[in-house]
Amino acid sequence: MRNVLNHVVIVVLLKEMVTSIPISNEREYPADTDRSIETYASRSDRHGTGLTAQIEELLNDHAYELSIRPDNEGKPMEVTLALMIESITDISEKNMDLTFTLCMHENWVDPRLTFAAEGKNTSIVLPSRLVDKIWVPDLYVVGSKKSFLHSTSVDNLVLRLFSNGEIWYSFKITTTVTCQMNLYNFPLDTEKCYLTFQSLGYNTEEMTLQWNIRNHKTGLFMDARLVESMPKFRLVHHKFSTKNRTIDDESTRVLGVRSQLQVSFELERYLISVFFQSYFPAMIMVVLAGLGMWIDPKSVPARVAMGML
Repeated sequence: MRNVLNHVVIVVLLKEMVTSIPISNEREYPADTDRSIETYASRSDRHGTGLTAQIEELLNDHAYELSIRPDNEGKPMEVTLALMIESITDISEKNMDLTFTLCMHENWVDPRLTFAAEGKNTSIVLPSRLVDKIWVPDLYVVGSKKSFLHSTSVDNLVLRLFSNGEIWYSFKITTTVTCQMNLYNFPLDTEKCYLTFQSLGYNTEEMTLQWNIRNHKTGLFMDARLVESMPKFRLVHHKFSTKNRTIDDESTRVLGVRSQLQVSFELERYLISVFFQSYFPAMIMVVLAGLGMWIDPKSVPARVAMGML
């Protein structure tokens, strides 16, 4: 009986000790710490900058509509394009195409993305997580058979945003483009191939395209030696042009006038290359076949050896 009473006393004492300990569900903060939600929301991300926070807040508040093009006071918005071609390869007479590796630099103004500059920082390169949330022109290469975006060692695209809403969007692609060749004068032929850019969904009343001429007066190619040393063709000259293309296809409901940017390339075939690849081997075969006519018909081993050649 005494042991039972002792156990009861111990249990009562433990219960009083537990209930006497103060328990709080609130986290203790330093006295100088402001725990308001507004304060924490307004602070910059430790992994970013204040400029990034401004753009991210704009996109998260749904104040920016991705599917709507920038407004230009009722006028068609203007997109300028600059090119830097690295190489022209795989010119194929069989497939009637050629391959370009190039960097495209698009420029336009989006007033919805203006922000307050911090000191000398009037522009910012947006991280990849924000690039997909911003409207970009829907340009494509007309007559392209296949294209891909380079990704060594990351995706080769960058978007730089300025405080006044101006945007520079650059990326590197490789594209194989159709080129209808006229081989009537082969091997003394000169071919003309085109690299054309056009908007997929916007007509000239909504968007116009212009060349950024300042970047093309000095040169179109990143390294002219890569173009001058093509194995079968020599680049005679290139020409920039801007034109409008009328699309009238009621079956697909695609109507209107599209703005186009085009670069034409005049390629002259190397005669010496064709001579050593095609004509010279054929001439050797004809000469070897004719030598057999001068061998004595009774000299069977010699004629067999000549025939094997």
